[in-house]
Amino acid sequence: MNDWKQLDQKKHKLYESAFIKSIRRGLVDDAVYWGTLLDKFGHAHTVWRRMFIHLSEDIGLADRNLPANVDALYSNFKMLVGMQKASFETDHTERLPYVHAIVLLATAKKSRDVDNVVSVYYQTNKDREVPDYAYDLHSPLGRRMGRDISHFYNEAALINDGNDLSAHSAEWERVARTTKKD
Repeated sequence: MNDWKQLDQKKHKLYESAFIKSIRRGLVDDAVYWGTLLDKFGHAHTVWRRMFIHLSEDIGLADRNLPANVDALYSNFKMLVGMQKASFETDHTERLPYVHAIVLLATAKKSRDVDNVVSVYYQTNKDREVPDYAYDLHSPLGRRMGRDISHFYNEAALINDGNDLSAHSAEWERVARTTKKD
């Protein structure tokens, strides 16, 4: 039987790890179990924090609208907690958006691209030359180069929509796997 009042640090970290790895693997029942267990110990804040990290770390660009949905559920959770305290209710309706968010994350499509990009660009020290298109009429050097409004609209303000990240994804993963994280 669990003592719902106390949770030692080792078990807390182990339960947190089981929670996030269950979400990562799409194991809904396990994710809900570990998430509710941590909540019973009074650590819902830890679960919410991990869910917000997971949104970028393991789901990322696979579901671009999910962060807004989880943020809305978190707002509902906080509102219901506040209303419960103000009205002395004990119905625990705040558990609905909490579990809703867990289920959404566990069933979401996954992508490690954002986490891999963080590893590539924050953990490596590759220098790049400033590209020519950056020198326009808004920079001192661009003005000295005679870059005018025509250059700005033809080169500097060029817009490309809908980049396919698949070409970058494999390289990001390869570099991320060989880069030591902080």
